[in-house]
Amino acid sequence: MEQLRSELSALGPDAGLAKEHINRLIDDLEEQFQGLENAAHRATLRDRIARLIVRFESEHPSITGMLDRIVTTLANIGV
Repeated sequence: MEQLRSELSALGPDAGLAKEHINRLIDDLEEQFQGLENAAHRATLRDRIARLIVRFESEHPSITGMLDRIVTTLANIGV
């Protein structure tokens, strides 16, 4: 998450909306890792990350790569 936040800080001013969406997702991820035993919550979290990946993949490939790694890590731990 820290690496993702660092990458976001390097984006230019034209990425304001992207930064806002991803920062909100990071905050939610950090807060909601506590509730991963809830299957509905896990599915919603995965879906949100997947939508962000699709949205940002052409404009922000490094952020997309980090989000993809987060999804893979969640899947590997059964989330």
